[in-house]
Amino acid sequence: MHAHRIGEAAVLTGVGVDALGRRVDGGRLHAERDEPGRRIILGPDREESEGVDP
Repeated sequence: MHAHRIGEAAVLTGVGVDALGRRVDGGRLHAERDEPGRRIILGPDREESEGVDP
């Protein structure tokens, strides 16, 4: 598993950053905070995700 920042997760899933943030805020998507306080979402490495439809 890899820790993706919200922007990276948005690119991988094709969902906008704001939409992901709303899902996290609404409790529909789990996110943690990294050391500097940025939200991160755990998921597969980018290489594992390539070719997979979101």
